[in-house]
Formats: sequence, structure tokens, C-alpha cells
Amino acid sequence: LRDNGGGLVQAGSEVARLFLGDNATVVYTENRPDRPGIDFPVKPIVTKGERLSDAPLIVLVNGRTASASEIVAGSLQDNCRASLVGTRTYGKGLIQSVYELSDGSGIVVTVGKYVTPGRRFIDQSGILPDFNQFPGFDLANDVVRRCVVPERYKPEAGAFTASARPMGPFTRIKDLFEDSY
Repeated sequence: LRDNGGGLVQAGSEVARLFLGDNATVVYTENRPDRPGIDFPVKPIVTKGERLSDAPLIVLVNGRTASASEIVAGSLQDNCRASLVGTRTYGKGLIQSVYELSDGSGIVVTVGKYVTPGRRFIDQSGILPDFNQFPGFDLANDVVRRCVVPERYKPEAGAFTASARPMGPFTRIKDLFEDSY
């Protein structure tokens, strides 16, 4: 996913499904709570269909990995399906709607944001990889094997907060080394 500027979230969701399988959370959309017609501001986007492969995955990312590509990377990482290698991603995680005005001009309005299955906000922070450079297959696979898939978000829990996040990738790696000694 290095240098991949993203695209449609629906396409990214389908790419994630190829590696996650059925009924996995790809991303959450957190809408503004004051939007008319929205019963609750947080909604999961969930995969439908079988995965293509069970093979171990290492996904390459960098500062030009953006938008739907960040959703795929965050989903594979948080669902314990892949180790990410590279640098922090761009941080484009807003949901925007374009409205045409009567004079032919337009306006872009931010109506929500994307949140990874592990409750990490993508916008501005990006996705932090597990490793900056290739760690070797054994260590990359150990990180994935010891990973814990977060519980699916329940609406009665309220809005997302930073304290609701599970441990990040560096905590996962630190724990891996501490368990070895």
C-alpha cells in the first residue's frame, strides 16, 4: 500500500475482505451526532464473504499511503491479520460530502470520520506501522500471532474515546520482547 493515495472506501473494504474473511470489522464511521436522520453516530463497515488466503501478510506503508489505503492497512493490523512495515501513513480519515450550490459552485462538508477496528482515529494521526524496516518473517508473524482482535463496538458504550483504544503496535512489540526474557 506504499504510495497508494486511496480511493473509494467500498473498494478498500473489498480488498480488506480478501484477507479478513466474513463478518470482520473493516472500519467504523463516526458521524456527527447532530446530523438529521442518523440514529446513532457510530456504524461499523463489516466484510461479507470468504477470504482469499490464510497466508501470513506483511503490508508496506508510508507517508503517501492515504484514505482508503489507510483503512485497509488499519483493518489488517487491528484484525491481527498483518504486520505493517514502513513509516506512519498520511492521516486522511474524514468522511466528506460535496454539495452543489445554485450558482454552480460547490462546497465540501466534513460529516464524519473513519475509526479503525481498534478505535484509532485515522485523520491527522495516520496509522503507525509495527516496524520501520523489515523485521524478518518470524518476528512479523509473532506480532500477528500474539495480537488480540478488539471486541466489536457496541452502541450503548457511547462515543469513541482515546481511553477505549486497545494497546498500540509498539506496546504489542514491547510485550513480545518482554515475554521472551
